[in-house]
Order: sequence, then structure tokens, then C-alpha cells
Amino acid sequence: MHTASPSRHFDPMRRQRITVWITLFAVPLIWLLYLLICITLVSSACVIGVAQRGELRWDDTENILAAVSAAAFAVCLVLAVATGRAWRKIAFSSHGEQDAACFIAWCSAIVATAFTVTLGFIACVLIAAPFDRLCAPFQ
Repeated sequence: MHTASPSRHFDPMRRQRITVWITLFAVPLIWLLYLLICITLVSSACVIGVAQRGELRWDDTENILAAVSAAAFAVCLVLAVATGRAWRKIAFSSHGEQDAACFIAWCSAIVATAFTVTLGFIACVLIAAPFDRLCAPFQ
């Protein structure tokens, strides 16, 4: 006897919903990890003992900060654009009705945009600011 497998309901918005949920949590997590890495690098470069022993030179720290900043900003920007597109598709498919998925997609787009702009601002400050001003709080 042949048993029929249960039919799978295909959700055309599944990819967009997954993108929205991943972005909602990933962008703030990337921002937090970015801050932790930057604080660790700057504080270790500012410590007098480390600077005198030559374990972490100023130039190396600046290069690492620039690379980490560029990578974090690029990933957050890609996620922000993807969730913006997902929000538009979800909003278009809801046909003006109030929908929880549309609201969550909007929240994800706002969170991604806010954290990406903040990350970009922090990266500009870290790259442009002289290290003696960055080291003042650590001394």
C-alpha cells in the first residue's frame, strides 16, 4: 500500500523572513563584537608596557582596525540592504494589511540601518583620530 507523503506548503516569503530574522540579531551582534575587538586593540596598544616591548605597534593596530572596520561595515551593509529588500517584498505581499511579519521586517530594517550607520561613524573616528587622543582614557 502506498502512503502519500504530507504535502509541503511552500511559503514564497520564507527566504525574506529568514533574512529579516538573521539581520535582526546578526547586525547588533556584529556591532558588539566590533566594539569589543576595537576596545581590546586600542587598550592593548595604549598600555605603556606593550608599546615599549614592541608586541603591538601603532601601525599594526591601525591596519588591523581598518581591516576589521571595513569587514564589519561591509557585512552589516550587505545585511541592511538584504533586509530592506525583504521588507519591501513582505510589505508588497501583505497588500496594505496589518501583518506581524511586515512589522518585524520594518524593525529589522531600522535596526540594521541604525547599527550600520553607528558602526560606520565609530570606524571613521577610530581611523581618523590620532592615537594619543584614543589612549587618553586608558592612561
